[in-house]
Amino acid sequence: MNFTKDKKTRMLMCVAVVSIFAILSGSAGKNQHKTLRHYEEQRDGMLAAGVAEDSAEYLEVLRQIRLTRAKIARSAAGRRGGAAPSGRGTAGIPGGGLRGGGDEPPLKDYGEWLAARLARGMGPPPPNQLSAANYECGFMCANLTVPPEGWHTNAPPPGAEILWAGPWGEFEECGHFPVGGMPGWHFKLGNNSPWPREVFVTTHGVVSFDALIDPADVHAMPNGKGQTFMSVLGGEIGFSPAVGSHFWKSVTDSGFIMRWKNVRLLRDTNAVATFEAEGSFLTGHFWYRIFLHPGFDAGILTNFTIGAQSLGVGQAASVQGILGYLAQHNTREVELQWQAFPELDPDAIAGDTTQKLLTDWESITLGLSPVLPDSDGDNIWDIDELVAGLDPLNPDTALSGAVDFDNPSPDIWTDMAARTVPDGLTLLDKIHNRLPLSAPCVTNLTLRGVPEWVETHLYGIADPANYIGPLPEDADGKHRFFKVTVTLHAPANPTCVVWIGDGDGARRILLRDPGQWEVWLDRYADNTARVFRRYPMPLALDITSSDPGVTIIRRASP
Repeated sequence: MNFTKDKKTRMLMCVAVVSIFAILSGSAGKNQHKTLRHYEEQRDGMLAAGVAEDSAEYLEVLRQIRLTRAKIARSAAGRRGGAAPSGRGTAGIPGGGLRGGGDEPPLKDYGEWLAARLARGMGPPPPNQLSAANYECGFMCANLTVPPEGWHTNAPPPGAEILWAGPWGEFEECGHFPVGGMPGWHFKLGNNSPWPREVFVTTHGVVSFDALIDPADVHAMPNGKGQTFMSVLGGEIGFSPAVGSHFWKSVTDSGFIMRWKNVRLLRDTNAVATFEAEGSFLTGHFWYRIFLHPGFDAGILTNFTIGAQSLGVGQAASVQGILGYLAQHNTREVELQWQAFPELDPDAIAGDTTQKLLTDWESITLGLSPVLPDSDGDNIWDIDELVAGLDPLNPDTALSGAVDFDNPSPDIWTDMAARTVPDGLTLLDKIHNRLPLSAPCVTNLTLRGVPEWVETHLYGIADPANYIGPLPEDADGKHRFFKVTVTLHAPANPTCVVWIGDGDGARRILLRDPGQWEVWLDRYADNTARVFRRYPMPLALDITSSDPGVTIIRRASP
């Protein structure tokens, strides 16, 4: 969606569209509510009659309830003009989008979610705490927390480069690392800076990109000078062999770590600290960790600058806030978690809780997408997963093999592939092929070389075992349905979802462990194959068609 700068024009257009939609959708909405009541009554009756909750019949009723609720919510979202931003920034978000942006509606409105949140003791959602600078640079300090245990005592990993560990006295120096000399380097700071050509590291706690930064500019951050740097603990620091001071860096396929070990802040012999910066090549997130050795006066930190800046804009962390955290938790160590996010338009979508249900700030601090309402691609909005106790970052909360939306009870039912039924297909097979879970599905091949269930449920042939005629063909001599095979050759980490098609008929296949799945598709439907993945990790995936005249378009998210 392209947001027009003329807000009055945009408002008039929205009112007109919503009014027309409300007129057209009124009768359909009533029928959907009637259908929902029918399935809910059927569910209650089955429970009263003692029908097993793991039976195919009961699971099918639950699935129909879920689908009907989604249709009702879609109609409601359209009437109030509350659809999520369509595809904005998809190319910029780590992991990208699946369907070009949140065309699926919320299953609950904001009032219901707020009531549920308060009932669970979570309190109201926080206000939108992104500053104009956060929006411009594309990152924020989202949280202060406890670092991984023992992080500051870990030895450098194999292959790490160690600097400034010689028998020198107090000194200041810098390390220069051309990106071309660090294979696999794939990190830039925020969403508005170019890819760096060079990385500079100084003994005074700063990592800068493409240019050395004067300490005075570090302390003035954000200084508006177009500089890009990370001030992990920027200030006067001394390296001394007496306390084993040194620096090391390690670059792997997934990210980097740079650590200043046993250094003296303000060159004070009683102020020894260890700190590091870690960055993720996959997400653009980064972390600062600080450990103050015993005897350290934490007040010394007020002489240092902690923050990050991209092309002159950024955020300086509150040192007083860090001191308050250390005192409150009676600890000498802290981790600052910095979240990177795509370009956002603060005028169009920032904190629009009637539209997105989660503020940008809340989405980012929870690790969710601030652009897409469904971060994990399981067809359930993040807000609904939070209320239901599901994981909005895991498309398969119950480890069932099916995405949460397609699992009739995603907080209970596990391993759908192991739930075989007498006719031969597993429940997972039926889910993938959009078949009724209680319907008989015979897998024997017919004289035409296809499974009996395909002819029964797709072609409408009542007795395929005894049918001797050909399958129906269209004017081009083609059969209407064809088989597609999805093969994952190596584990997917994190878990991904392949969508084939869109809307209610979309086939969603979970990709976690290596395997092969078969689905039958209608050649007249949208059969675009898209991959939803949170991070741009390589994926050993093949999607092939049984019909050489049909092409499956693979469009992977960035």
